[in-house]
Amino acid sequence: MMQDGVVIRWSILGAVLIMLAGCGSESGPPDVTSAAIGEPAGEPRVLGVYSATAARGATGPAVPADHLDELLSTLRGTLVDQVRGAADEASVPDGHRLWVGVVAIDCAAPSSASVTSADGGYRFQPVWTTPPPQECFAPVTSVAVALVPDGWSGS
Repeated sequence: MMQDGVVIRWSILGAVLIMLAGCGSESGPPDVTSAAIGEPAGEPRVLGVYSATAARGATGPAVPADHLDELLSTLRGTLVDQVRGAADEASVPDGHRLWVGVVAIDCAAPSSASVTSADGGYRFQPVWTTPPPQECFAPVTSVAVALVPDGWSGS
């Protein structure tokens, strides 16, 4: 009788492990051809926020990806490669454009960013899970990469 219970437990454990094996992370660029669950169609989608300490830069309007070199020329270090890699790997669906901008220079990196429309272009606003400390040894520069639907006006 005890042996049957052990077999059943091992069978259940095996089934759970097989299901979890299908939940691993994907490699390659993010799938940006479909909206995330709960995300309204036609809204901007932040693909990532990339950060590095003492990478310089300045907050300001986001730039379309075809002006990426201008933005990257204001940055230094590994952040340049991170942002260039993210922009190169992004798959941009029809009717969208890739935008990149410095979202924050602070004592910590934001967890994400939001996109707002401003002066005929776009800006990134930091999204913090916890507020950054008020003092730090070196500032952290964070750059957001996002897909924005053509003609999106923030409404």
